[in-house]
Amino acid sequence: MIPIRPHQQLTSFLLSPEQRTVVDWRVNGEGNVIVEAVAGSGKTSTLVAFCGDIPREQRSLFAVFNKKIATEIGQKVRIFKSVEARTFHSIGFNATVRHYPGLIVDKNEKTRRMNVEAGVPFHLRSAVVKLVNLGKQNLAGIKWPIDDESYWRELIQSYNVLLRVDVVKGITDEEHEEQIVEHAIRGLKWSNSTLHSIIDFDDMVYAPLLLDLNVNKYPWILADECQDINAGRLMLVEKMMATDSRCVFVGDRHQAIYGFTGAFSSALTVIQERFNCSILPLTVTFRCSKAATELAKTWVPQITAHSNNKDGSIIEIEGADILTSCRPTPGDAILCRNTKPLIKLALALIREGIPVHVEGRDIGENLGRLVDRQRAENVADLSRKIEEYRRSEMDKLIARQDEYGLEALTDRIDSLVSVMEGCSTVTEVKERIDSLFNLSDDGPNNYSTTVTLSTIHKAKGLEWDRVFLLGFRELQPSRYAKLDWEREQEFNLMYVAVTRTKDQLVITTPLPEKFS
Repeated sequence: MIPIRPHQQLTSFLLSPEQRTVVDWRVNGEGNVIVEAVAGSGKTSTLVAFCGDIPREQRSLFAVFNKKIATEIGQKVRIFKSVEARTFHSIGFNATVRHYPGLIVDKNEKTRRMNVEAGVPFHLRSAVVKLVNLGKQNLAGIKWPIDDESYWRELIQSYNVLLRVDVVKGITDEEHEEQIVEHAIRGLKWSNSTLHSIIDFDDMVYAPLLLDLNVNKYPWILADECQDINAGRLMLVEKMMATDSRCVFVGDRHQAIYGFTGAFSSALTVIQERFNCSILPLTVTFRCSKAATELAKTWVPQITAHSNNKDGSIIEIEGADILTSCRPTPGDAILCRNTKPLIKLALALIREGIPVHVEGRDIGENLGRLVDRQRAENVADLSRKIEEYRRSEMDKLIARQDEYGLEALTDRIDSLVSVMEGCSTVTEVKERIDSLFNLSDDGPNNYSTTVTLSTIHKAKGLEWDRVFLLGFRELQPSRYAKLDWEREQEFNLMYVAVTRTKDQLVITTPLPEKFS
């Protein structure tokens, strides 16, 4: 056993045998390791203890996926003077700005200029911007030639890029696809020519890889949430490694739910093969009630509840009873596979005087953009144009036999229709979207003073004492998930949903169609 230094005593004596094995691996093991951590297994505490066990003279990196987590982790490891908690994007940005001191970050300006310089028609701009970003995430110009049209077409099909096209009558899907690829190639080439002066968010990781810039090397790299890592971030890890560097990759393959965004669908397998990793498990959850843990075993048999966890309970109710026999109260969470049921329920809860907020500001922003793109004069005009948009996009997806994309389109349009109900002006529609989503991510007090409504994707990493699962059995797994990785990630979503609760789990049927 490695001696415990004074600054480690607070965390080390609380570690479970599995957690202590991970910390001891620094000396007892060799090479690189994947820590497979079930939901709520205290992976952060384990990694913090691991950081404390690294000699002070060895600079170490704790790499995370967003700024909020980097701040939280930074506060926990600040006593270890040699440990940095950074996002992948900040690491890449710092490497780039060292080479180009006048560099600015301005997503909107760069996007505007790219559309102009590449001559992107207005009706294709949303699709081209999305495809260019996907090209960066998938290492266009690094792992495959920018002029390789076949690869761009694969990205279009994999990520439903055509859904972002503003419909122009008389132009076929094939013509749209050809034009999108042409402008994406032109747009990325222009974008790459400006990396010395202006960058966007995706450029932060992409630029130092494309330009082969020097990045800081670290003897130890701890990378969190690696089940959702993408090609760019993984290549950045490789670039930060010296000859004798060692890596600790932490993740849960059963919480991989972001394959549709560009993340590897089997990231931990890719990491294990590329970095020749051994594997250490964390199988005990310190979060989930014993009742919820037993249900979670449906998908992850090895998960075990700690003896001190609450017994908890699981009850099932009809959707309509959510306002009567089992009313949500501030501090609760309501999770759902799709957005539309959450919007309808949020509006009903507001009418009942129950404060709510909907997680996912980006969802609200997307709904707002969808309204703006219709350029409607009034709500009736907006409703007509939205239905025209729905029919046009459905025809495309049906022709491509893309049922998974069809579900996403239907959920997005139906969510907006739910928001529009009762609104008298387009401005009122926009204001309602803002009121539903503007509390998201504003701070922890929202979770105790409101009922949180969230898609399961947005709830990942969060926890509550009582969690409602809306339409859990009926909407999951999605009947539209046809590919193997899609089906796998649908079951992962079910596991993520169940493991958000520390006490009670309330499973409800879908809301009645005329719910109010």
